[in-house]
Amino acid sequence: ITRGGHMAITGTGKMYDYNDSDRPWHNYARFIKSVSVADGITSIGKHAFYDFAQLPSVTIPDGVTHIGAEAFRYSAIENVVLPANLEIGENVFEGYDLKNVAIPDGITEIGTKAFYNCQYLESISLPDSLIKIGQGAFCKSGLKSLNLPSNLQTIKYDAFSESDLTTLIIPEGITSIAVDTFSGCTSLTVVSIPSSVTTINDRAFSGCSRLTDVRISDGVSEISYDAFSYCTSLTKFSVSKNNALYMASGGDIYTRDGKTLVMCAPGKTEMSIPKGVTAIGEGACADMQNLTKATIPDGITAIGDYAFTRCFALTSIDMSDSVKTVGDDAFAGCYALESVKLSNNLTHIGVQAFSGCNKLTDITIPDSVTVIGGGAFLNCTKLSQVKMSKNVVEIGYAAFAGCYKLSEITLPATLTTIGRQAFAACFELKQITVPSSVTSMDWHAFETCQNLTIHCEVAEKPDGWDSNWYHDCKSVVWGSTGE
Repeated sequence: ITRGGHMAITGTGKMYDYNDSDRPWHNYARFIKSVSVADGITSIGKHAFYDFAQLPSVTIPDGVTHIGAEAFRYSAIENVVLPANLEIGENVFEGYDLKNVAIPDGITEIGTKAFYNCQYLESISLPDSLIKIGQGAFCKSGLKSLNLPSNLQTIKYDAFSESDLTTLIIPEGITSIAVDTFSGCTSLTVVSIPSSVTTINDRAFSGCSRLTDVRISDGVSEISYDAFSYCTSLTKFSVSKNNALYMASGGDIYTRDGKTLVMCAPGKTEMSIPKGVTAIGEGACADMQNLTKATIPDGITAIGDYAFTRCFALTSIDMSDSVKTVGDDAFAGCYALESVKLSNNLTHIGVQAFSGCNKLTDITIPDSVTVIGGGAFLNCTKLSQVKMSKNVVEIGYAAFAGCYKLSEITLPATLTTIGRQAFAACFELKQITVPSSVTSMDWHAFETCQNLTIHCEVAEKPDGWDSNWYHDCKSVVWGSTGE
């Protein structure tokens, strides 16, 4: 190391791997302005040039075949020239300053987070030899355009998430778009999925808020329900006519037979479901931030799990009488939901179906309902009145827990099972009668209901009731109808 800030790496073979603090030159790292690496060096060790805050550029000699993890992390490098046949390790160039990098033909893999957070890296030319891009390799980078090489086989999850991409060409040969691969690319406007892709995974394009055009090819056979979540400008999908499983109608994706809504374009303000559709599939309308009203038309018999979850602007639901089941988490987290009309032929309300709908004040559960799933109305903090089905058999765990304002509910004579913490923290509930039909009562079914008097029609605790079936309630009266 010279007084002028030049550091020469001499010798042959592999450099040692270091932690960022045990390098012989650690105390000089932030003063070094240039680095030369001897031709005999074959590997640059871990953390070798970590946090070289005044190092503007580096040329890696042709003999180097491996760069260890974090070797140039947080250095001030703006320009780097790499040799062919190089292995690029994890977080190698992670940082802020890198603007230009030449990746030559011969490099087959870019390691995990290799160019993570390189915010000034606006373009890059990837060689035809490249077959794998690692997890988070260009995450949070400044890349604006990307032409992926034709021989590329694998793009790992998070690879380009939160980057500045505006245009994207995905080559034939890619078979799966991994979790979060392009999520948060808020400048991306058009995506065309090649026919080699069979699977679009969780959140693959989530949060691409300017995305307006998505073209699904004939090869796609699986789309995760949140693959395009929070794409608030996306009002239309197009699907290849040769796709054997999916088709597009009205800009939404349906199964090829037209019976199940697979995915509603997430940027729509309203939904229109054509005749012949019998089911709203898993997560089909989830995360639609502009949707204010859901009208479920006649003919729909099933609303799938997560179907409308996190539709934060949704205020009302009008459900036709053809609907028989509402799936788990179907309307969970719809914070603005104020009005719900359930089907008069509904038999099952799924687990956490309406959990967190904290503007909902009342609900009528039709007599057709026999099962209320666990957490069905969990944390509906303004729910004050529930008109209960006269034929319900089971109330699941935490079904009405956290309904702080609940003041009135009648349990029917058909009820046999009350789950764990079913009515926990119902602070405003003052009177309730448990019918003699209840043979199973789980732990703390009534918990922290300090104002509640529980009237039990039976004279003593049945064997099927947990010994701690209530906790921190005002009183229990045995052999009482509460009248």
